[in-house]
Amino acid sequence: MLNRRPSSNAVCIEIPRRFRWNFRRLPAVDFNHLNGAQAMFGRFVGAPDPTTSPFFIPASLWPVISQEILKQCDGLDGVMDGIITDPDLCNFRPEALLCTAQTTNQSSCVTAPQVEALRNIYQPIFGTHGQLLYPGYDLRAESSGQFVQMFSGQIFSIASVSPNIRQVISRS
Repeated sequence: MLNRRPSSNAVCIEIPRRFRWNFRRLPAVDFNHLNGAQAMFGRFVGAPDPTTSPFFIPASLWPVISQEILKQCDGLDGVMDGIITDPDLCNFRPEALLCTAQTTNQSSCVTAPQVEALRNIYQPIFGTHGQLLYPGYDLRAESSGQFVQMFSGQIFSIASVSPNIRQVISRS
């Protein structure tokens, strides 16, 4: 049954009483790891000061990176349709975008530190004891507008308003 609250446009779904216990025990989001991961991803691309970081990837390069990912991964399902059906099957090689002496358009390639930043963004983050902290970004997530904002070289979102997280990441 759908229930519309009079004070908002949000739609709520009423869950039958016999199923409610299941939903109470499921975590909606693992905010501790999510916030830490967002801060780490910001650090991977130059936070807290992207103007001096060789790892910073400017917004103008993300469409180039997105096209390269599509070029490397689109046909893995047998169809060139602009959709990566299973990002886990693709082994994205960011070094294909590396600038060389023969590269004529330097605005369409990345440096060695930027290749390292791309590897860090797309691979999972593990803790000191090998436990998975955050799975890393799916390939083609970079094609969304929010992705470019998250990788602007600043510590993003909740991590930016939490002095504790910012200090820990800046000192690592």
